This record gives sequence, C-alpha cells and structure tokens, in this order.
Amino acid sequence: MTITSKFSATSTAWAAMKAIVPAAFFLTACSAANDPGQFSAAAPTDRFAFTSIQQGDWSVAETQLRDSDQDDPLVLLNLAYVMSQQGHSSEAADIYRTILDGSENPFATMGGGQPRRVKRVALQALLALEPEN
Repeated sequence: MTITSKFSATSTAWAAMKAIVPAAFFLTACSAANDPGQFSAAAPTDRFAFTSIQQGDWSVAETQLRDSDQDDPLVLLNLAYVMSQQGHSSEAADIYRTILDGSENPFATMGGGQPRRVKRVALQALLALEPEN
C-alpha cells in the first residue's frame, strides 16, 4: 500500500468515525462495571440527564450532570457530550481525558442499545474533537 492510498484509507475511516461517534452518545445507564449483560433504563432521578439530552435541552442536562456524582465515568461521559453540543469543545476534551485517566471503565448502553466501554467512547469522541492530534 502506498503512502497516498494509506492516507486515503485513514481519512475515509476517520470521516466515518466522526459521523458515528456523536450519534452513539445517548447513554441510558449501566448497572454493572464489568458485565455487559446487566443494563438498566435511566435512573428515576435521571442522574445521567438522559431525558434532557434526548430533548436537546443542553443547559438543563448540564445542570443535572454537574449536580450528579462527578466521580462516575458515565456521568462524565454525558457531561462531556453536553459540553461539546454547547460549543465548549475544550472543556469536553478535558472531561474525556479525565475519563481516560480514571481507573473505572464500565459498560454504557449506547443509543442503539449496544454496550460499549466508556473509555473507548471517550477516546473516539476525543479524537473526533481533536482530529489533528
């Protein structure tokens, strides 16, 4: 594979990832840190701001998430997404880095119902925010 074709393949993959990542962000909740089979619907208190995110009510979602457990990587993942939707890419990137630096890596249920590790989602989102790195 030549350098040019390798770059084209990378660019195409990068463009596809950038299109997929934002659509995958609606978390519902995760009841177990290591078991992808144990998921639940959004908590009754909506500590993950699922309803506000789904409705695109970013300021309410931000308030809900900032009032939630800031040590919970699921809360942080949604907060980073909300911040990026409000145009605060730098703060979103910092939150994604916090998730990546943390010791927890629970599963999260994405919008399509598929379980994914929080750190994987955070890394893909961070790369989408900072494509030149």
